[in-house]
Amino acid sequence: MSKEIPRGARMRIFRAAEAYEVDETIMPMAGLDENVLAGFQQVSGSGLEDGHRVRCLFQDKTGTGMSLVHIWYKSGFVLPQHRHDADCVYYVIAGAIHAGNAVVGQGDGLYIPKDHDYTYTAGPEGVELLEFRNTATFNILFNSKDPGQWSRMAAAAEANVDAWKLQTKPPARR
Repeated sequence: MSKEIPRGARMRIFRAAEAYEVDETIMPMAGLDENVLAGFQQVSGSGLEDGHRVRCLFQDKTGTGMSLVHIWYKSGFVLPQHRHDADCVYYVIAGAIHAGNAVVGQGDGLYIPKDHDYTYTAGPEGVELLEFRNTATFNILFNSKDPGQWSRMAAAAEANVDAWKLQTKPPARR
């Protein structure tokens, strides 16, 4: 009697047209303390929601657990300081991010180990990124140690909201 050989992972094709918004089913929020909730309240109504688009291209819950996310932050968008419970590799398709004193531009990348706090600001053209993770789902934990970050985010949104409305295509597609 021969044993049937189990089939391994199979090639899967994913389409950009079938991408979907990243929400709390993919990236649940953790550690929402009073400072973080107050920060959310502070940026509410600032136009921040017009400054970004984050869509899941690939999510494998059955095999490798990998995920691939396409991100577009418009010019001057400020990402809140946070961390995740999974490693991440960012690849810059077009535009740039400013992370501390470093500028990460087209063709460059950034590795963020799990549980490492980070933030960055989109460059003057905005930034289009691919985000690779070794898991299908991962949390987001906001750092509440810097309450001033929410003011910086709100100020950036208010300063750029009119420009963001005119930015209808990511940098690589202009």
